[in-house]
Amino acid sequence: MHEIESYKQKHGFRQFCPKAVLFDMDGVIYNSMPNHAYSWHKAMASFDINMTPEEAYLYEGMRGVETIKLKARQQWLMRKRNGCIMSSLASLPNCPRLA
Repeated sequence: MHEIESYKQKHGFRQFCPKAVLFDMDGVIYNSMPNHAYSWHKAMASFDINMTPEEAYLYEGMRGVETIKLKARQQWLMRKRNGCIMSSLASLPNCPRLA
């Protein structure tokens, strides 16, 4: 809200009543993808799903729900595979224990 108040004061407006609003949903006017990628990274990390900001570019244009399903499935499969490998190694004789 501070930005709107600053704008009104700077330009001598008493109220804010725009005549038009532009929605840039594809990055033509403003390149929002770097912020979008960072947000994906932080949001996924809060659910313990690994996704680098750079990786978010791979899913650009994909529906959010599909991106979440894909990343959750990838993470689940990787953890399942790693768990199977670790349990298989643990059953081998003379196999060092990994912490």
